[in-house]
Amino acid sequence: MFKMIGMGDLHFPSKNKQGELLSTEERKTRDTFYNYYMNEFFKQDADIYFSVGDITTSGDIPEFDDLYRMIRKYNRNFRQVLGNHDLLQYSRKEIYDRLNCKNNSFYENGDVILVYLETGREMDRKNFGGWISEEQKEWLSSMISKSGAKTLVIIAHHPVYNTTKNTVEDMHHVDPKTELWSVLEKKKDWIGIYINGHIHEDSIAKRNNWHFIQFCSVLDDPALRLFEFSKDTFSYQTHRLTDSEMKEKATCIGQFNEQFRLQEDGPGTEKERNLIIDLNRNLLVN
Repeated sequence: MFKMIGMGDLHFPSKNKQGELLSTEERKTRDTFYNYYMNEFFKQDADIYFSVGDITTSGDIPEFDDLYRMIRKYNRNFRQVLGNHDLLQYSRKEIYDRLNCKNNSFYENGDVILVYLETGREMDRKNFGGWISEEQKEWLSSMISKSGAKTLVIIAHHPVYNTTKNTVEDMHHVDPKTELWSVLEKKKDWIGIYINGHIHEDSIAKRNNWHFIQFCSVLDDPALRLFEFSKDTFSYQTHRLTDSEMKEKATCIGQFNEQFRLQEDGPGTEKERNLIIDLNRNLLVN
């Protein structure tokens, strides 16, 4: 059994909506909630722990440093892709060098190949949509060939155009001019699973043998995203955290957080946040 646990867009802030550094009280609220969430997240048993990006709000170095101090104390196998907010102020290389992380990497475990695909534009405040390069397309094509009859899982920040909820609106997807779908549809031998954030709405969609899973933000709904792969079955379950005091703090952070807007309809229905697939027949069980 191969297990993964994911988190939606965190939007860890250092400034409030007035563009000022957080007050002592705002900082206390922020740290209390995120410490609680990280503890709930990392105490789960999994092989891989991941984020779909926008782990910060403004991409400030203090945001990365403060958050990664929380993350690293758990000593788990954690990886993230970078979202558009993470890349507002520094290049991908500068951030990953500081965090000691790899760019566009993959992980293999038995019958599963996991790919971390970078889709965020660097230091672009006008276009928050996704993009991939020709070099990335070639690399992704090689990963699809390598996966063969194995399950291929892609973790990215931006969704594929016209798949999950609200992915046809401007800048709500990887630019279709990059022809990402033309690469993905080369996956013929077995199923593919594409996991993303960015839109802040739970959603599940299917196209050909690809299943698309989209997370809402952690501030809209503090939840843990649990994935299990066995020989015969793939399952995705959303575990909603129920501590009412912590949920109030998440809402409070969303209200004072710079460059963030709470989204009441972000948390989806049960069918938009849970999925079971019979891998032998690529059939939905639930």
